[in-house]
Amino acid sequence: MKTIIAFIIIFNNLLLSQVQHSDSVEANWVRQYISGYMPAFDFAWDIAIDGNGNICVTGSSYSTNNLPDFVTIKYNSSGDTLWVRRYNGPENNWDAAHSLVIDAANNIYVTGVSYNSSTDFDYVTIKYSPSGAQQWIATYDGPANSEDWAVDIALDAASNVYVTGYSLGSGTFYDYATVKYNSSGVQQWVARYNGPGNTKDNAAGLAVDPIGNVYVTGASGEGSPNLSDYVTVKYNSSGVEQWVGRYSDLYDYAT
Repeated sequence: MKTIIAFIIIFNNLLLSQVQHSDSVEANWVRQYISGYMPAFDFAWDIAIDGNGNICVTGSSYSTNNLPDFVTIKYNSSGDTLWVRRYNGPENNWDAAHSLVIDAANNIYVTGVSYNSSTDFDYVTIKYSPSGAQQWIATYDGPANSEDWAVDIALDAASNVYVTGYSLGSGTFYDYATVKYNSSGVQQWVARYNGPGNTKDNAAGLAVDPIGNVYVTGASGEGSPNLSDYVTVKYNSSGVEQWVGRYSDLYDYAT
């Protein structure tokens, strides 16, 4: 009995210590970015940290035309703003970044969507140097010349860039569309996945393994407009499909 009582006392003391510790946590710093145009519409969507502890944030921010631009911000570890880079596409229309990644040399890669002159959206991927200098811009417009929506980005060990999302196909409705660029922003291949029944297939995320295989997951229609499965696709480093893994129950959405 004494052993049990002692254990309860120790356990309660540990819980109390954790509660007291959590109550004492304070923010080290908080930084806000306000565009000055329409501050109610400044949205951060992704964050990453480079090898020096600097923090990069990307998202969308409205401009003078009442439409969003890509906005990417770099802070140092103390929260000081090192630079802000806005991207307004050539049509001066809707541009929204969704994801970013940083390579071993601290270059920053941002992907998202940009409205083009054909009244639809394309993938847009931008590389910035550590100092914020734009290195290149790469775009992807799918076979239907219609809506293409980039949602995630990853790198391999050689700083090749992989972007995935969903893209209207030619008679296939929305497909997964995964694009590989080399470190100079030159497109290497495009791999598309169309599920059964030509229904909606929306990629949500991707990852790259140490030997350059690419894994994409998301939600894929079963052939009915209202049903969806988890679908994960593996490609080799050349963009050749290796397998498709499908998890099916009823309404299933990998995110």
